[in-house]
Amino acid sequence: MTVGVNFWKKTDTGKYNYDNILIGIPVFGTIIQKVILSKFSRVFSGLIGSGVSVVESLKIVADAVGNEVYRQRILLLAENVKQGMKIWESLDGDKLFPDIMIQMIQVGEQTAKLDVTVVKVADFYDEQVDNTIGSINKLLEPFIIVFLAIVVGFIAIAIMQPIMNLADTVAAS
Repeated sequence: MTVGVNFWKKTDTGKYNYDNILIGIPVFGTIIQKVILSKFSRVFSGLIGSGVSVVESLKIVADAVGNEVYRQRILLLAENVKQGMKIWESLDGDKLFPDIMIQMIQVGEQTAKLDVTVVKVADFYDEQVDNTIGSINKLLEPFIIVFLAIVVGFIAIAIMQPIMNLADTVAAS
């Protein structure tokens, strides 16, 4: 089955559907989305700040995000920008890009400081990912402690049981 899934993920539609499923997973999908948005923002800002054109930057970023759903949307965004549309106008109402990000991009385009505002978006999403993972760790700690206590209890019983049986055998003799 694993071989079949790996083969399916290598096809164009399989990769797209697999990545779409990943970003749709309840808690972890949100984390994956925030990581993708952070990566998008950071790479895009670096390229824009280095003087690479917006369209070329978007094409490079599309390959850098590591998710086929976002890749195709960013390539569509590059085509829209190439035709004269503003970035925020193309992204407006898109479920893949949150409103706060679109508003920050809009401000960046209006003030001609797109690279600076997009870095702030990347910092924001990095912080969001750290906070979410920290919360998950805090929620998992009690379960991990209980699991380890059960494992240690079983090990203690496994060690003590033969000793007790040996003591009973010696006492019966």
